[in-house]
Amino acid sequence: MSWANRKWSKEEIEFLRQHYSDGEPKFILNLLKDRTWRGIKFQAMKLGMMRRIFTSKPHKSGLLDGSASPFDIGYIAGLIDGEGSIGFSQQRKINGYTRYRPRINVYNTDLKLMKKTQNILGGTIVKSTKAKYYYKTPYRIAVRQDDAILKTLNIILENLTTKHEQAKLIIEFIKSRQTRSLKSVYTSRERMIIKCVYELNKRSIGKW
Repeated sequence: MSWANRKWSKEEIEFLRQHYSDGEPKFILNLLKDRTWRGIKFQAMKLGMMRRIFTSKPHKSGLLDGSASPFDIGYIAGLIDGEGSIGFSQQRKINGYTRYRPRINVYNTDLKLMKKTQNILGGTIVKSTKAKYYYKTPYRIAVRQDDAILKTLNIILENLTTKHEQAKLIIEFIKSRQTRSLKSVYTSRERMIIKCVYELNKRSIGKW
């Protein structure tokens, strides 16, 4: 049997589910060495998955470098309250162990506004290749690094309203994980935080 026709393993499919949507092609191909990009796209299509295309490189955060004004801080807090989310991204390692990574996301269909926001918040702008839930192309700013998330939330915490509780829980979660190995199992308190954040976000987070 040729490599092109070789059956996909459960581990490969799980990797694809985790990384195909917004992973860099070079990274995916490096891990799936015996697969072509054409074959990967075909398998993803069969699984009903779609790519999210990076439209910008990660941007330096005005909040973290001290250049953000009090107005900027209030602006970002209001945007996250109204059109963003503070929560977790659920991931699975190849061995099946479920992990949860903190995330700050801001959503909007106005690219100009998103670029302005990125100058203050930092992170990366991504867009969906298919506007399934929107009349216009949906964009998202994603802040993914734990250290950046922790510092950002500490700066905007007192300006948050509807996402204030989620922010406090995420801060506690990151601080807790920083005291131990990231590969260690979750404590009962960490599991409770994950559950509470998901419950709080049920009313405000739609599909992306």
